Amino acid sequence: MVVKIKDTPKFLTENEAQELFLNLQNDASVATSEDFIQVDISDDTYTNLLLDSPFFDFLKTKGRVLPTDSAVGAFRNVVVPEEARSKFSDNETASDVTNTSVEFTAPKYSCAVVARRISATDMFQDGNPGYDPMQVLREQATLDNYTAIDEGLFNKKIDKKFDGIGETTQNLINAEAAPVTMEILQRAVRQVMNNGGRVDGVIATGGAVEQLITSDDPDNKKVYPNSADVILGKWSTQVMTASGLVPLIVDPNINNRFLGAPDALSDAIFVIDSRAVEANILQDSISRVLGASDFSDKELIGTFLRMGNLQPGRNAKVYNIASLDTAQSILFTLTNSVSHAAIAGAVITLTQTISGNAITKTATTDANGRASIDVNSEIAYSVSIAKTGYTTYTHSYTAGGDDAFAVELVPST
Repeated sequence: MVVKIKDTPKFLTENEAQELFLNLQNDASVATSEDFIQVDISDDTYTNLLLDSPFFDFLKTKGRVLPTDSAVGAFRNVVVPEEARSKFSDNETASDVTNTSVEFTAPKYSCAVVARRISATDMFQDGNPGYDPMQVLREQATLDNYTAIDEGLFNKKIDKKFDGIGETTQNLINAEAAPVTMEILQRAVRQVMNNGGRVDGVIATGGAVEQLITSDDPDNKKVYPNSADVILGKWSTQVMTASGLVPLIVDPNINNRFLGAPDALSDAIFVIDSRAVEANILQDSISRVLGASDFSDKELIGTFLRMGNLQPGRNAKVYNIASLDTAQSILFTLTNSVSHAAIAGAVITLTQTISGNAITKTATTDANGRASIDVNSEIAYSVSIAKTGYTTYTHSYTAGGDDAFAVELVPST
């Protein structure tokens, strides 16, 4: 294979960044600083960059992605306590307006580096006159860098460099391996609003959006298909929240950047107040020519930026959402082993270990002795059933089994 892509892009560690950009002095490893070049990308590539990085594009449209000319900078944040907010005075001189408490915070962040190596052999380049494979690879690497950044906006944390929302938000809502509902989404919205946030966007995996759109839950009909603010192929739809009608945006980079099979329980929803975050771009896409060590051209394509989640109480993450393909509802019917009467008020505790996490759910039987619990159909689970006056029942069930079980509890006296 004559045209090679060396690596997928990634966020570099401090040591890696220093090694690649500052300390490589060997001519066989890296060229001089004069070989830094700004990567020019076509209009089509730029359009695809925005389409492939939906959350990053959303922040750009909200004016939260800004250029910078400094590798280290401060994100300025102003906090005004309630007692210092504007108010009506009791007199014409406003002499009773005395509290001036305002907190100015300016945490300093340095830039993170996202990079990918590219190379093309001399033979391939000489044998294809009029075709510039390195430019093709530069544009491709730039696209890939930005999907890595978009993915990082959700799940990357580099102290004082990059605050991914999912790693820094104060509002984490566990769906407990069940499909997502509008009630769960609205709970996340309420938490953001309770912290002074104004929700202006909801970013989610395709699987989570599908659940909101197709569910039989009547509340889920608050998802709307048409809006002037929603661009076909870019943003999915819109959803009614307590903050008003906001874009509901599908972003595969949350859990499926490489478009393979996403991990179990990786569907997620992010509720965003864009004013709470800010990103600064030092370099959109820069190429460093690496020194010749064989018959090929090599370059490192990088993007320098910082990202601050300045008010982490004003965004939220809903996680551990079961996919529709694996969701299964199990119905338990409990009766007395002697009288065969239905047993009401028994507590059923069901536990599954999913992606290393023990997920526990409970349900209480109704007057007919019935209760249902949602499970992941691909994973085995254990059940404990307790009721005063009966021997506790425990059992392990295999994955993908029946949807209903009749259980007889034995009286303890």
